[in-house]
Amino acid sequence: MKEHIEISVSGLGHGMNLHFIKSDKFKRNTMSILMRRPLARETVTPNALIPFLLGRGCEKYPETPGLIREKERLYGGMISVNSHKKGEEQLIECYMDIVNNRTAQDRTLLAQGLELAASMLLNPLVRDGGFDAEYVNSEKSSLKTLIESRINNKSEYAKTRLIEIMCEGEPFALYPLGYAEDLESRGLEGKPLWEYYKDMLRTSHMDFMFMGAADEEGLKSDISELFRRETADFIDIKPASLARRKHKARRVHEHADIAQGKLCVGLGADGEPPDYYSLLMASQVLGGDAGSRLFASVREKNSLCYYINSFVVRSKDVIVIQSGVDAKNFDKTIELISAEVETLKAKGVRDEELSRAKSGMVKRFTKIKDEPAQMLDFYVSQLVMGADYGLDEAIRRIGGVTAEDVCAAASRLYIDTIYTYGRENP
Repeated sequence: MKEHIEISVSGLGHGMNLHFIKSDKFKRNTMSILMRRPLARETVTPNALIPFLLGRGCEKYPETPGLIREKERLYGGMISVNSHKKGEEQLIECYMDIVNNRTAQDRTLLAQGLELAASMLLNPLVRDGGFDAEYVNSEKSSLKTLIESRINNKSEYAKTRLIEIMCEGEPFALYPLGYAEDLESRGLEGKPLWEYYKDMLRTSHMDFMFMGAADEEGLKSDISELFRRETADFIDIKPASLARRKHKARRVHEHADIAQGKLCVGLGADGEPPDYYSLLMASQVLGGDAGSRLFASVREKNSLCYYINSFVVRSKDVIVIQSGVDAKNFDKTIELISAEVETLKAKGVRDEELSRAKSGMVKRFTKIKDEPAQMLDFYVSQLVMGADYGLDEAIRRIGGVTAEDVCAAASRLYIDTIYTYGRENP
């Protein structure tokens, strides 16, 4: 049975938009309140730090335990503030997951959650004209630890380093949690950080991404009342640009004394950005699952790697191939990857191969419908990319990709950057 989802967008004035995704499937209401900012080297660290402070306390609940107790009153509801990267934007997000029912006072839990979210975002704890100094010092230490610990997940670290090298000079290369050396800047002390955040509140559009079965008109009224701000010159946010610099093929190695080396290969596309879904199918054929060409060639036939897969970075229309490989096998693995890419470019894809790839991708997209957080994240990505269609349409577009479409996308692929992380080749 096909799920019926209605999507509407309403301008609420004062730089606010409500994206209402009506769905009766879940017993919970889910919402992301977004302040969208351009990714920039000078602002990425303060933008990452501020959510830590907003989660510590607010004017109404200045102590963290009191704020936690107020969240617990929402019957298992969750409210958290974080920042992350989508395309070339840094999103300051207040995420809410609230049970869809009413209290004895006949006020929805969603309305209570919105009231608490407004307190956290619009009226944070301020002392002596700035963010609380104790909280600032504590959260700077926490963020520094988080930034420095990224190296502990070797696979994720290698993927991040590939993106940083491949997209060097572009906003997309920036690490979304910022940089440890910037945490010592005087601009990240209580008073200047508060002035910076006030300007962010004044100039940021706010997008309210809601998914659930609440009363839409009531939700509009609650948002307008709780989040009303003075009219200001709002910062201009444009849909993500797919344009990127093309490099000559290059290889970068970084030493690490680890038993299992990491290999990442970034594939770019010549000319105008290819159709996303055609590129997605090219990636699926190459390394999307255990039935893919790279898995068969590199792992099954030649036993060179522990794992190998590929995925599309949608906001840059590049394919990333990642693998766990002993350092002594780096060169041979790169050779086989290059050969499979060239074969796909020259000979295209067989009908049965494409059918299997499409089936796997449709299943992956369909599973999103069972997870509220993933489903809402899909629509956030659509917003950032400037796409105005829903999940069912995305699945339809996957099904409509032809072998000729895949061939056209694959024919423009080239190896841009090869990144290896591990011991030096013997």
